[in-house]
Amino acid sequence: MGLESWPSSPRRTSRAAFRCQCSQRTKAFDESYPVKLVVFDFDETLTLITYLLEDGDTEEMQAQIVKTNFQSPWVKGDRVSHLKSMLNDLAVSATGIRRARTVLTKNHAGAKAVLQLLHVAGLAPCFDAIWALQPLGGLYRLDEQWLEMIIAPDMCHKADLLAAVAERPADFLPQVASGDWKDLESLKMEGIVLVDDQRANFQSPSGMQVLRFCKVARYDAYYRNLGYVQNMGGIGAHSFEDFQALKLFVEEPSAHKETFRLQCTQMPMEEASSRCPVELIIFDLDETLTLATFMPSSPDFVDNMAWDAGSQDSEWRADDLLAYNFESPFLRGSRVALLKEMLRELSQKYILAILSRNECGAIAVLNLLRLADVADFFHAIWTMPFSSHRACALFRSGSWERFEPPLEVADQKVDVLHHIVGHAEKWFPQIQREERFQRLRSLQLANVILVDDEREHLQSAEKAAVRYCKVARYDEVYRNCGPLNQLGGIGAHSAEDFETLKAFAAEPWRFAAPSFAREEPAKHEVGVVPGRMPSRSEENAKLPRSLMQRSFSLPALGTIPSRCAMSRSQSFCSSPRMELDVAHDDSVPDLCLIGMED
Repeated sequence: MGLESWPSSPRRTSRAAFRCQCSQRTKAFDESYPVKLVVFDFDETLTLITYLLEDGDTEEMQAQIVKTNFQSPWVKGDRVSHLKSMLNDLAVSATGIRRARTVLTKNHAGAKAVLQLLHVAGLAPCFDAIWALQPLGGLYRLDEQWLEMIIAPDMCHKADLLAAVAERPADFLPQVASGDWKDLESLKMEGIVLVDDQRANFQSPSGMQVLRFCKVARYDAYYRNLGYVQNMGGIGAHSFEDFQALKLFVEEPSAHKETFRLQCTQMPMEEASSRCPVELIIFDLDETLTLATFMPSSPDFVDNMAWDAGSQDSEWRADDLLAYNFESPFLRGSRVALLKEMLRELSQKYILAILSRNECGAIAVLNLLRLADVADFFHAIWTMPFSSHRACALFRSGSWERFEPPLEVADQKVDVLHHIVGHAEKWFPQIQREERFQRLRSLQLANVILVDDEREHLQSAEKAAVRYCKVARYDEVYRNCGPLNQLGGIGAHSAEDFETLKAFAAEPWRFAAPSFAREEPAKHEVGVVPGRMPSRSEENAKLPRSLMQRSFSLPALGTIPSRCAMSRSQSFCSSPRMELDVAHDDSVPDLCLIGMED
């Protein structure tokens, strides 16, 4: 997108962060091929949060669990009725093509537990099959009867399973043998839509991609009698327009090209604070300033502020480091040039800092920023976790210097943000030296913008950022690294991001989020038993950032690897000459209202 094509106002709709996003990938395939199969995730897609039924549950308890799982306190009307109506409308296309509607879940309780919940909610007749991963198994509906089926081969990713469905639909939908299901006999991958709240499910580590999908918004909220709940979801949970949007997408997916854009939000606040000017903008580094973070393994890179990019002790060439970290293969022109121009403008009006969860430390972050020639637009760099063994704080006052930050602060970004607001002089030594930094002495939370690609960094049960920008995340085959998940980067896909961020900093109140009242439980209402734990699906952890020696091509279905992803803490400082290693299964599940796509 050229500069001349930027819209006059980059503001997003106030509810955009809470709406589903339907997309068709831009890669080449038969765009005229109709959708014949709509696949729904269960947890946080059909449900807002999932509590399973247990033996001995009374009818009253079952009704309460259905309400907790499926009904939304943030919309007027019956969400289950709207959901049922949408599912019935999806059964046949406008041109008379019969579509299958299925559930594909990673819920560890399996397909039978999901069917039980759908039955109690009155939604079971709206589906033709339920497929479960981990444990692998399935059920299909023949007339009014549900029958078991065996799913093979064993695979652990939704995209890989859907590729198998496209190749052998009768193995997953035995109803295809019936003459009524002729339309499914010649199924292609582009004929499948996956509706899911986790973006990681749209591309597998094998590189297999879902070509048409609907991303359900995730959010954190105080919910019913459950207190503060993270990573909730549910199509239509905040707007019944989601149901219409999905129906339109399934009917005409080619009208919804895939886009990834920055979402800026000002949370509800007191009128006196709502128009406070911005004084400080804190950026994340990994997948925010970078698209993905690649760092040399050289000790000099992480310990020496005078590191030479042309030194021979690094396995990376400087131009490769710049390209892999900062330039975007998805954007026309130079992303670095646009990033530099935005940071230059922002640094003239605001104090800029970096708060990064990166174990390589602050000096490594500084050296990486110097490669892109953007380091001196920032006034401080802080890295987490805080350590006494490696520099984790730098400030710039003429030149860059080390200092000791307050190590007693809890190891969460939002806690650091609140500590900065109350103790700015401990985070900005320049306050003792430079007039420009005196305005930070009276810093308020509303004076600060936090820019990050991870939603969990923006709010906890006790504290929150009130002005923030959520960088879009996506999965893609990246350069010669093979398939990578949880990629990011401001402006990685749209130059409009840079204008949006500048507009938000200038007038954040124009990006105000809607205010949702906290629901009070009704008198004598049976609540979900506090000791009963919700069933939550785990999010795939970040794949390692490393180059592959060989060129990447998609494997045949029979050889799809079923390896798991690496944790975020293992994803930095990878050697570019290293083969893509099999990662360890140490992923961690993700567990006032903040919402945005991941």
